[in-house]
Amino acid sequence: MIHRDEAAYPTVEDACVVSFIERSRYSKFGVFIYMFLYKYSQQEDSWEMVFPFLRNMSRIYWIFSIIFQRRVYHLDSWSYECMDYLMDRPYPELMDFIRLKFAGTDQYERNLKAEVTRYLTGPVTANYKTKTLICRMSAMLDENYISNSAELETAVTQRLFGDVFDVEHIQSYQDKNVAEREAILAAWGGEINAIGNLVAIESSINRSMRNDEYADKRLAYQSSLFPSVAKILVDYPTLGLDFAVARKGLEIEKIINYIFENVE
Repeated sequence: MIHRDEAAYPTVEDACVVSFIERSRYSKFGVFIYMFLYKYSQQEDSWEMVFPFLRNMSRIYWIFSIIFQRRVYHLDSWSYECMDYLMDRPYPELMDFIRLKFAGTDQYERNLKAEVTRYLTGPVTANYKTKTLICRMSAMLDENYISNSAELETAVTQRLFGDVFDVEHIQSYQDKNVAEREAILAAWGGEINAIGNLVAIESSINRSMRNDEYADKRLAYQSSLFPSVAKILVDYPTLGLDFAVARKGLEIEKIINYIFENVE
């Protein structure tokens, strides 16, 4: 990772995309940034050119890290082809090559946008890396990620990728009311592990709440620095399955729009 004392990122988002690549199943391709800067070392605007490239690459690695539970040869092969484009082709051709992938398919000819949407619609907690990548992305999109504030860059990257990060079940999987646990799980079904019921939060706050009821959790949420948590306090004064389903729809729309509709 490029550290703050080496170079300032243009935006909070640009600091995050480097970490998203590192946290993906394709972290070895973090070398792309160094290859790019070497290739374009004689161009004064190389630092500005590299980030549209990295933002797109981060999206691709996020997509494949979500829809598969392992690193797949298909994307390794595509990445090496991308390296060839980077080193041997003009910048516009490299970017065109990457853009085509978003409208393409995986190795099973499945549309990528449809597959990500399908995955986000169901439970997402079975795999730790997948769950945390989704919740980190959701949390970043609730931050002022287009800001160029150095202070905010540090704060956001520490929240999303530092030791404080954790994932909270808003409706606890094991409710504090033991007598109601079975009924709650039966009523919620897969929604209890879907993104409508999950939010990034500080680990210290998450541990302090244990399996508290939502009314008590809201008191703890007030000390969180995550904008996603503050948004829940405003938008969801009470908790129920209908609210979780509605929030899931908004989360899916937010993530899909960022990943697929803002390709550069």
